[in-house]
Amino acid sequence: MLAVMAYNDNRMAEVRGDRNISVVYQSFSKAKGEKVVKYKKGPPSEEWKKDLVDKSVERKRKSNRRR
Repeated sequence: MLAVMAYNDNRMAEVRGDRNISVVYQSFSKAKGEKVVKYKKGPPSEEWKKDLVDKSVERKRKSNRRR
């Protein structure tokens, strides 16, 4: 589930324009038998992962206090 969330966040960052294309290069594709164009993009923001971990840790601490 975390992989799906990361993929979706990366796609949304591309739509918003947060991940810019840094390098465009051509590579030979064995499957297609021709050159294909590939795009290297900037690093994604992973702030949402930190927030998720912080909320999870806080929730765990609250549940341990109740015991």
